[in-house]
Amino acid sequence: MVHGGKREAAPRRVVWWLAVALLALEGLPVGVDPASGASLGVEAAPERPNVVVIMTDDQTPEMLDAMPKTKELLVERGTTFRDSVVVNPLCCPSHAAFLTGRSSRSTRVYNNTPPLGGMFALDQGNTLPVWLQAAGYSTGKIGKAMLGYAPAMGTPPGWDSWEANGGGYYDYTLIDGRQLVSYGSAPEDYSTDVLATRSASTIERFAGDQRPFFLMINPFAPHYATGSPTATPAPRHIGAFAGAPLPADPAINEADVSDKSPQVAATSRLSATALETTRAGYQSQLESLLAVDDLVERVVSALDATGELDHTVIVFTSDNGLLHGQHRLRGKNVPYEPAIRVPLVVRGPGFPAGAVVDTPVANIDLAPTIVALTGATAGLPAEGIDLRTTLLSGGQGDRALLIEGAMSGTAGCFDAIRTSTRKYIRFADGSEELYDLRADPTSSPAW
Repeated sequence: MVHGGKREAAPRRVVWWLAVALLALEGLPVGVDPASGASLGVEAAPERPNVVVIMTDDQTPEMLDAMPKTKELLVERGTTFRDSVVVNPLCCPSHAAFLTGRSSRSTRVYNNTPPLGGMFALDQGNTLPVWLQAAGYSTGKIGKAMLGYAPAMGTPPGWDSWEANGGGYYDYTLIDGRQLVSYGSAPEDYSTDVLATRSASTIERFAGDQRPFFLMINPFAPHYATGSPTATPAPRHIGAFAGAPLPADPAINEADVSDKSPQVAATSRLSATALETTRAGYQSQLESLLAVDDLVERVVSALDATGELDHTVIVFTSDNGLLHGQHRLRGKNVPYEPAIRVPLVVRGPGFPAGAVVDTPVANIDLAPTIVALTGATAGLPAEGIDLRTTLLSGGQGDRALLIEGAMSGTAGCFDAIRTSTRKYIRFADGSEELYDLRADPTSSPAW
């Protein structure tokens, strides 16, 4: 890793051209300039498929190994995008990127709260479900909405069926159409299981219609419970990963962070107690994902039982990752690999079973992919690409992706350019970091 000197922050357009220069130095294709609104497209499938998106919360890629049903039903029968990142590693910005195919500099959603974004900064009237609804799709949402949403706010534009809330494992309220439904703390109220039942019912209802459908399912898992350093597993899964260690990552509690930005360089090493708390939190996250594993099985079973499975594209991913002590940090909203990398698996027409793609992809690619698959017309120019184009090169190739973030204090704001081999980070205070993602063991992808 190389850490450069300080200088005046570059404008965002300059940051993009830094990516072009970085790729040119490596002799790699530059790809698409997201600022132009152009994208690489392929023709829509002749028969418009259903689309089901399952998006977890704070899941890192290697956590997928703890989900045997998902591996059997999706990974083994679909395409794995091994180098998948989010363009802003935080809840609201990531959801905005998914719903539009555009980065934070376009959606203006940089953070979870004003003045740097929040859910109300997004134009809800010009998003993926609106485009799909206009194209004749039934649209449904089940689970966690963008941070800040409350059921009393009602249903945003574009959704025929809206069963959403602000998250949580117990003691939450869902809106079902115009009806508020409250859940308590009994085992049967565990939110992931409730969402699984509602997802199966919605699929059965949608399958009875002549229209194709789009269903987005957002479990709260494996997010930590509010005010807690741990997630909340379903009662049947408590202790399933007892003693599970943290990932084998040399960046965890790193001994020397002097080459990082001043904010990180000033961070103390984690104590033994803090490391154990982090490990216990990681264990609880793995256990909470076992109910998501059951949800995946319920969704696939419902699609199979209704005869829709072979006509459905299933996307499994997460809104962002999470640091578990890497570089002495815990959390997200930083440009480091555990925060920006997420699992991404797609099963269905156009995505070969067992295929693995190493080309970098991002969450801004999901909306243009779904638009191309369904024949819908996007109301905004996409900054991502159709994921199927990465299969044309046998899953190999490279690409520059812009990663952004804005914390409540300006010192934590950053821009980053990432390819499959390099990552350049520039913080608002002028500090810079340059990584060789293949040679540096403290920055290499762990999955």
